[in-house]
Amino acid sequence: MSSILRLLVVPSTDQSALNVEMSPQNTYELNMKRLEIVKLLRAPFHFTSQQCGFDFKKDISVNSRELVFLVLSSYGATLSEVDLEIYDLMFEIESANESNFGSIAEMDYLWGAAAIKVRKEREQEQDLSSVNMNDVEAIEERRRSQFRENLPVDPKVCATTVLHFPYDRTVSEGTSFLSKYRHDNSERCQKREGLVRLRLLLTYLQNGIEDPWQRIPSIIAMFVAEASFILLDSSPDHYLTISNFLLRSPRVNVKCMPLFETFFWSSTVKFRTLRLWILRLLYAGLNSDDDAQIYIKNNILEILLAFYASPLSDYESKELILQVVKKSVKLHKMARYLVEYCGMISWLSSIISVFCRKQYQGPGNFPSTFLITVLEVVNDVLSSRNTIDWLQKFALEQLSEISTHLYQLLVGTNLIKEKVSFVTSILQILTSTLKISQKRKVYQPHFTLSIEGLFRIYEVINVCSNGNYSPSAELGLKAVLMSTPSVALVCMDQEKLLKFIRWATSTALLLNSKLLQPRETYCHSTIFLEEQQSEDSLISTLLRWLTASVIVGRLSWRSNDLDSNLVLERSGLETLQSLLEHSKKGCGENQTGFGCEEMLAASIFYLQQLLGMDCRLLPSVVSALCLLLFSDVSYLAEMDCLLDNGNNLASLCSRIHCPVEANPSWRWTFYQPWMDLSSKSTDAAQKLDEHHACQSLLVVISNVIGKKSSHSHFLSLQDIENCGVFNWEKSILESK
Repeated sequence: MSSILRLLVVPSTDQSALNVEMSPQNTYELNMKRLEIVKLLRAPFHFTSQQCGFDFKKDISVNSRELVFLVLSSYGATLSEVDLEIYDLMFEIESANESNFGSIAEMDYLWGAAAIKVRKEREQEQDLSSVNMNDVEAIEERRRSQFRENLPVDPKVCATTVLHFPYDRTVSEGTSFLSKYRHDNSERCQKREGLVRLRLLLTYLQNGIEDPWQRIPSIIAMFVAEASFILLDSSPDHYLTISNFLLRSPRVNVKCMPLFETFFWSSTVKFRTLRLWILRLLYAGLNSDDDAQIYIKNNILEILLAFYASPLSDYESKELILQVVKKSVKLHKMARYLVEYCGMISWLSSIISVFCRKQYQGPGNFPSTFLITVLEVVNDVLSSRNTIDWLQKFALEQLSEISTHLYQLLVGTNLIKEKVSFVTSILQILTSTLKISQKRKVYQPHFTLSIEGLFRIYEVINVCSNGNYSPSAELGLKAVLMSTPSVALVCMDQEKLLKFIRWATSTALLLNSKLLQPRETYCHSTIFLEEQQSEDSLISTLLRWLTASVIVGRLSWRSNDLDSNLVLERSGLETLQSLLEHSKKGCGENQTGFGCEEMLAASIFYLQQLLGMDCRLLPSVVSALCLLLFSDVSYLAEMDCLLDNGNNLASLCSRIHCPVEANPSWRWTFYQPWMDLSSKSTDAAQKLDEHHACQSLLVVISNVIGKKSSHSHFLSLQDIENCGVFNWEKSILESK
């Protein structure tokens, strides 16, 4: 073995590699096993070449000519280590015994499958010649005519040979072709010199250990191990540099990376080879906090990030730098350092911005491996609690920038939409950014998406899933619900709004597999009376989001025409009736809606049916429904006609508190409803009266909405009384 780093396989993140039957790593391992087998076969022949009077065939009982054919059929005529060893083995077999000479010529100097084909033809010719000796000349003529057909000429291999011909190599006869693998007396001399340098290397390491049982950083141990192989072979390009370094360095400094700047900024002819070697060493040696401390103290990461964007950085260097960064963020100390002091978020954002350009949107120019690595790095950074806290306080703007680029890439590149892995990773980052934005102070900048942007996310998910459910649908819905409720929802295009709400509702239903099934109640109604949905239910969150969008949207409607006094009045609103009057005053005489009111009202009412009579959400739901139906005067008259027992719309609305969403200090939260700590506490009787008023309005609204649809069963106030709802609630109140 000449190098440890040659065994290093940088993990590929390209998803297309998963569909390949044999991965590059498995192929490499298979070739290494073949190489070891060939070396084992060479050992006895190398031994017999130095022993006199040793008959290989007699003492070992092996047919050498058959062995030549075996290795010849496995020969590929390339410059790989396996083929070079096979080539040398064949000549050593022929030179071990004179009787073996000419066995390669019998196969017409062909190899691989062609050698097997020639072997079969020889056997057939021998059978024919034994029957009729007159056909010998005809057989030889046929052999010469078929010789060209047996040549294993591959046009692609020929073209590659022309482009990458090894002009610096020399070929000679016999076993001297691989003289570097032979261990004659003059190599013995080099081995002695290598042993001297190995002792020097061990002394260099030993002198740097000051305390008993001192921990040696992984990067230092990896450098010493790799140097030990290089010092045994003078052919590597960095042999002389490492040798001279050991001669002038009495001890190792365990707090520095040896020869980093020498190799990374090399100006020699082999500068690219040296740089790639040190980058592989940096990747392999980063395994612990001790290594991270060395990288941080010597500004290695800053150098790598700066070099990535320089004109000197080639494809392989960029890929290795990304892999080093990806491995770095796995260490929490390193991740925080990269984000806080190296500007890694902005650095990653600049990389992603390159993919947003038009020249990278074609399938042939899209380096998917780079993008997948960048997405994995960002997601790893957002999985660290310490990093999230720092971003939330000081650098959400950087995260917003990278999220904006990813959003543009998500909705603007068709190639992204075709790969679910890309969509999932991007949605994870968008969701995390929106979640962090929710936790910021009111006066701090926030990351938001418009209703049109949310609709485009739905379109991307719809393309990925072909209209069916996919794992990315959950992330897409969470990204929508993590966003602040949109005030423009009430004025959205009807067709788009219908598609958007249908997708959100169906996705929430599929994800809530434990959703309570509707029970048969009086008149086959689907309104639940007792059960309440858990706070983390996506159905409940979706209902809160739609409700808040309607309330905030209606209050912000025609904001250019609103008087500043109207905004101040919002903080003093106490009941739903006062909210309706405030909304009417803000809209003025023009109360015409956008045509989406009935659709939104039906959607909100349907979600409320699924959840049941949840006391926490009822005031907001009823308020949103009243605001939606407020613009239609015919609805108001119809509502008053449906009310009985001397009730009217105004009296019921006066018994319901103003929803919390109307409070100017209200903030959207994904996980649970916002609590207004400044509001006055109400007693149990007031809460029960409010609950009854909400139920009464829901019954009326259900009849109004039902008449506009295909539903045939409606509820009345008497139905609610017959269901025993009021008695059930009164018993709970009395028990308290």
